[in-house]
Amino acid sequence: MNPGIYTFNNLAAKTPSTGVTTQRTNSLFGSAEFSWDKYLYLTLTARDDWFSTLPASNDNLVYPSAALSFVFSDALSLPSWISSGKLRASTAQVSGDPGAGQLDLSYALSPTPYNSNPLEYISGSNIPNKNLKPLLSTDYEIGLEMGFWNERAGFEANYYDRSVKNDIVTASVSGATGYSHCRGEHR
Repeated sequence: MNPGIYTFNNLAAKTPSTGVTTQRTNSLFGSAEFSWDKYLYLTLTARDDWFSTLPASNDNLVYPSAALSFVFSDALSLPSWISSGKLRASTAQVSGDPGAGQLDLSYALSPTPYNSNPLEYISGSNIPNKNLKPLLSTDYEIGLEMGFWNERAGFEANYYDRSVKNDIVTASVSGATGYSHCRGEHR
């Protein structure tokens, strides 16, 4: 090996290696906002995702969100010491995919050639799972905001809840399988 000479014959290892993974998410998104008399506000959204890393039967998911705000300090007559008050509620969904290379076996060339020919072998430690579905997280939130004495004092209280469906988890499996991990959905 000669430093500074960049040719294939000058490589320390004659079997080149590369690692390329690609993934794509195509999406459509829409939103609409409405208000009523400057105290009631509604925002609606919807998103549709297609994931290249999931099987064709489960690669698409539509998920919405909605947020409603009621500024009751603008809608009602309140005592003068209450300067602002707002109730709000929202729900939203978010999706995700497992990343590239989870559906099929991946192959590699052996670093040590056999009779000057590299050997192809299965690489990776995950058992492929052709039944993966997109993760779906659903969030709910409700809150109250209050301001007093020209906003010199105030508070905000919130309640938040989240649930996840088809969460993609990794589990260890017996080495006798030839793999060390398996990915699947946790419901």
